[in-house]
Amino acid sequence: MDGATGTLDGTTRHDEKFIGSDFLFDLGIDSKEKIRVCRKWLYAWEMLNLEGLRKAIFSPSRWRRDVTLLIHSFQPKEEMFYVNEFPILHTWKILGRLPVVIITDKETSPMSALKARYPEDVVIAISPDLKRGDVLSLSRDCLKNLYKYFDTPYCLTIQDDGFPIRDNLGDFLGKWDYVGAPFVRDLPRQYIADILLKNCLNGGFSLRTRKYCEAVCREWSRWGMRTADKRGWNAEEDWFYSVRSRLNPFHRLKYRLPWASQARKFAAMDILGIVDLRKYRHIPFGIHSPTTCYFYRKELCRLGYDPLPGQESLER
Repeated sequence: MDGATGTLDGTTRHDEKFIGSDFLFDLGIDSKEKIRVCRKWLYAWEMLNLEGLRKAIFSPSRWRRDVTLLIHSFQPKEEMFYVNEFPILHTWKILGRLPVVIITDKETSPMSALKARYPEDVVIAISPDLKRGDVLSLSRDCLKNLYKYFDTPYCLTIQDDGFPIRDNLGDFLGKWDYVGAPFVRDLPRQYIADILLKNCLNGGFSLRTRKYCEAVCREWSRWGMRTADKRGWNAEEDWFYSVRSRLNPFHRLKYRLPWASQARKFAAMDILGIVDLRKYRHIPFGIHSPTTCYFYRKELCRLGYDPLPGQESLER
C-alpha cells in the first residue's frame, strides 16, 4: 500500500477489476477474496483522507458525559496505527469530540502523538492480555477488563473497519444494554435466532452500558473462562455478551438486548462477504467490516471525503 497517495501498490489485474466495479454480489467470487480486496481498498482510502481529519477542528460532543469511545489497537506494525487514528477522528467528525480510550499492549509514538494533540480527550490504557495481531486476545480483554476502561454510562467500541456514518447516536441511548450488527444473514434466520435467544451481535462496532459490561465480566470470571474453548468460537466476546450471558435468567430479566431487526438500524455488517446489503432499506447509524465499508463508499464520500485516485466516478 502506498501510504503517501492512498493508492494500491502491487495491485493485480484481478484487484483492478474488483475495485472498479460492484463485485460484492457476484457469487462466483470467493468471499475471502472480496474481504481481502475491500480491506486493501479501505486502508488506502483511510490513509488518503487522514491528513484532512488531522487538520480539522472538532467541537465537544453533546454526549460527552454519556459515552466513551473505546478502540483496541493491536496492529502487528507500529506504523499501522493510522487505521486506528482514522476511525477515532472520523467518529469525532460525526458525533463530536468524545473521550477516547486506546487499549493496547504498549504505547507507541503515533499513539503518543495523538494523545499530545488531544491531552484532555485521549487516554492510553495498557492491557497485558492484548497481543498484537491476535483477535482472540481482544476478546479475552473485553471479557475480563472492558468495564474498567470507562466511567461513563456507555461505551461505543469502534475499529479500523467499524464506525458511525450518521449522527443519530441519541436514538440508541437508554434503549439497550448491548447492541451491535446481527451476524445472521437473512430474515428467516434472524427471526429464529431471536426466538431462541441466539442472535449474536457483533462487538467490533457496538454500544454497551457499563453495568452490563461489568455483569458479563463477572459472569466470565465466574464460569465462562473455565468452559470456553480457548481458540474456539465460544471464546469470542460478542458471542458471550449477546448469547451465552443471556442463559443466566437474571441477565435476561435485568438487561435489554435488541431483536435483530432493531439491531440492523444500529449497524450493518457483512463480515463474511456473503450478506446482501441491498436488503437494508435504510442507512444505519454505523457500518462494520471492509466489505460493508466498500458497499457504503458513496455515503462515506457524501460526508466530505475524497475517493481514491481514478475512482471518482465510482465513489460519487
